[in-house]
Amino acid sequence: MITLKQIASMPIGEVAKLPPKQLLKLIEEASMQLVKAKTIRDWLQGALSLRYEEKARAKRLRTGKDTGTIRLDDEGISITCELPKKVEWDQNELFGIALKLMSEGKEVSEYLDCEYFIPEVKYQSWPPEVKALFESARTIRTGKPSYKLSDTEKRGNI
Repeated sequence: MITLKQIASMPIGEVAKLPPKQLLKLIEEASMQLVKAKTIRDWLQGALSLRYEEKARAKRLRTGKDTGTIRLDDEGISITCELPKKVEWDQNELFGIALKLMSEGKEVSEYLDCEYFIPEVKYQSWPPEVKALFESARTIRTGKPSYKLSDTEKRGNI
């Protein structure tokens, strides 16, 4: 039985030739290790937050920074503390503002960037004559393919 450690140094063509049951076992093992690693990483991030959150908050207060990156030093280790700014805009209110700007003769594109989106479910429910209006603006791309192995005896998916 080939191990995950061995897989890391094998050419992908050789890995592809492994029996499906062996691939399934390796995928299951890799998935379990990934879950464990993510759990440990989250636990460590929680510990860092517990250790540095108050110091970071105090430094932000002293420097007048509500968000962004600050740096702390602890026993010769530099700690980068990031608090991202997440701005949200009320879309209905922005629409009203855009209409007001247009009614005043102002160029809306100087103030707002607009992106139109049509959910595919909505598009598919339209009558053909409406679909025809939008057809030239529609491009279909595919995502990254994925493959799932399942043991037909166990009926489980990985």
